[in-house]
Amino acid sequence: MDDASDYGAGLADLFTTAFEALGGTITSRNGIQVGETDFRSVLTTLTTESPELIFFGGYATEAGLLASQKNEVGLNDTIFFSDDGAFTEQYLDAAGDAAEGTYASFVAGDEVADTNAAFDAAYLDKYGVSPDDLGPFHAQSYDTILVIADAIARAGVVEQGHLIILRDDLLGAVRTTSGVAGLTGTISCDANGECGAGGVQIFTVVNGEFEQVSGFGLDE
Repeated sequence: MDDASDYGAGLADLFTTAFEALGGTITSRNGIQVGETDFRSVLTTLTTESPELIFFGGYATEAGLLASQKNEVGLNDTIFFSDDGAFTEQYLDAAGDAAEGTYASFVAGDEVADTNAAFDAAYLDKYGVSPDDLGPFHAQSYDTILVIADAIARAGVVEQGHLIILRDDLLGAVRTTSGVAGLTGTISCDANGECGAGGVQIFTVVNGEFEQVSGFGLDE
């Protein structure tokens, strides 16, 4: 299932490809609309397929409602699995007790413990709150700015006291990013502009909290 956004549908496409390559069978593909709150009708149609798992590409609120409402229509034994858009307190709140035992993925970086500790301490000192208390994506957000700044430094030119950055030059610079040291690790980008360090982690909800069960950091 997906929320018809580029993000959600794109992840559902990737999941489908990977799942089928591993020998899995997709029983159906269904879409919902962001902002809707009642998904019981589409979920009811899935009961005839007896799926072992529902994967949802999308964001927290819709994911939480799907996780809850699937149980209301009789899909209690069907595993619910979503993406990093659902890896939030908002998802846990929306799903309520139904979040227990569900799964979500999260993009993870390399272990850069000292760098992250220094960042957290500086952030706490400046803003009076730990970045971890505000959400799970602060490291990725910070590293995004580092990548953009690095690309600007390589693509920008100064003419008559003005910084000029041509769009195509900036895109090219981002796609040739290599070795930028960030909070998530050492970041490099490919020709498509895909950037990152580390890998994917998989979490399940245990006693109302996300607990990692596989993926980066647990590979060994």
